[in-house]
Amino acid sequence: MVPVELRLTNFLSYGTAAPPLDFEQFHVACLSGRNGQGKSALLDAITWALWGEGRKSSDNRKPDADLIRIGAQRMQVEFVFDLEGERYRVVRAYTESASGKTSRPELEFHVYEAGTGQYRPLTAGSLRETQAQIDRVLGIDYETFINSSFLLQGRSDEFTKKRPSERKQILARILNLGKYDRLADRARQREREAAERVQRAEAEIERLKAALEPEASWRAEEAAVREQIEAAGARLEGARQAETGLAEQLATLEARAREAEGVRTALRKLDEERAAREADARTLQQRIEQAEALLARSEQIQRDYDRYEALTRERDDLHTRGELYRGFDAQLSQKEADLKDRRTELEKQIDRFRHTLETHRAALSEAIARLGQREPVRAEVKAAREARDRLGALEDVRRRREALEQRRQQCQSRLIEAESQLKGRLQSLQGQIEREVAHLPDREALERECDRLERAAAERADVESRLERTTQEGQQIREAMEKLRGQIESREEEQARLQEDLDRLHRVDVCPTCGSDLTGPHRAEVAARLQGQIDAIAEAVASMRQALERRAAERLRLREAYQTLKARLAQLEGVREDLG
Repeated sequence: MVPVELRLTNFLSYGTAAPPLDFEQFHVACLSGRNGQGKSALLDAITWALWGEGRKSSDNRKPDADLIRIGAQRMQVEFVFDLEGERYRVVRAYTESASGKTSRPELEFHVYEAGTGQYRPLTAGSLRETQAQIDRVLGIDYETFINSSFLLQGRSDEFTKKRPSERKQILARILNLGKYDRLADRARQREREAAERVQRAEAEIERLKAALEPEASWRAEEAAVREQIEAAGARLEGARQAETGLAEQLATLEARAREAEGVRTALRKLDEERAAREADARTLQQRIEQAEALLARSEQIQRDYDRYEALTRERDDLHTRGELYRGFDAQLSQKEADLKDRRTELEKQIDRFRHTLETHRAALSEAIARLGQREPVRAEVKAAREARDRLGALEDVRRRREALEQRRQQCQSRLIEAESQLKGRLQSLQGQIEREVAHLPDREALERECDRLERAAAERADVESRLERTTQEGQQIREAMEKLRGQIESREEEQARLQEDLDRLHRVDVCPTCGSDLTGPHRAEVAARLQGQIDAIAEAVASMRQALERRAAERLRLREAYQTLKARLAQLEGVREDLG
């Protein structure tokens, strides 16, 4: 087998824009690149196209669902190869439904005819039969291929792990020893068929010999039977004539019987109709009597109905009031509990304020006591003056006087400074006490402030909850929009591919789907099918775009709501600090 061309569509990492790989441009190829760039995918595409086998997980026997490109619903591999002077083409595809629950595999097999320059289909009636046809042409199955011509990545020792019997089978398939087994089977089959034909011929000869022995008695019996046949023929002719007369009489009697049956049927219908009319009359009479009885009670019925309506409205009103009462009672209980907690907290604050006031008052008393210490200083000044008067002539007294005067001046200065400081401190403490007393709120004001703060806190919690839900909804809408965009892109690529097939259909004489000659009706049928697929995809894309627009509008609305909630949350930012 010599590869010629490989085309991939949505196979593993290759999308719809992958160029075809032309093997005729080179004799030896080396694939190189980083992990995940699609080297092994090319080899997996060849094995999947020929045998429907590729890389697979340990628990997945058919890996088709694992090979399709993420986000796509259809993949296709087209592989052209030469074998023993003939050129073949295999087209294998796999399609998943939008939900992923159902799938549809496809397989086509063609051979190239040089005389016509076209591919002739070899596709059988089913997928299994077509695969068997490919295996017969290749002369090798997948297991033999990966143990002889192709080493799977990470499984180079695949052949050595086989059991001896399996290795013998693989070598037999590689050397094509099965051809001799098939020839031996055909020889044994022909031998059995010849023996069966001989047995049947001998049995037929014996049967013919046994059948010819009583020939004389058969001839005598034949003459007697002929005479009996002639006599029976005469009797049969007489019986036929009698039968004709009886048949005429029977037809007359049957006609009369049908007439009598029609009359009896008409009489039965008339009786049934009369009985039905009488039953209807009785029913109508009963209904008339019931209607007359109801008409006689119409006023009472109307009064009862009005009373019923009034009671119903009263019951609904009482039910509504009961619900409101229960709601208000629950709210009142909650408010009383909250008010009790707040009152306790405020009483604690008042105690703290009272302690602070006592502290300030003690400081004030201390300041006043310090102001009372001016009298000893004044007495000392007076004594100094008396000493100065008594020792005016003495230098020592003068010096003492000067010293005392200087000390008096210093004390006077310190006294004035201390008095000024204490007065300022006293005024500051009195102002602070007045402010503290003025700012002590009354109970009603505290309750109103508590209610306001609680409402603001509840509103803040509600705004934060709505903000969180809005963020989650926005995230969900964004993910849904990304998914819709991916689906739209995939569908548009598929639509473009189908449009290219439709445009190419009008320029070629070979069917792009089955490879046969394009006649007028066949071309119209394929064009209608492609156009139907294109229209269905266009309708689906339009529906997806409408859904995308709705999602975008909803996302814009959520953004506006988010900004509004953020602004309101900023207004309520100080509520938590006030409550603390």
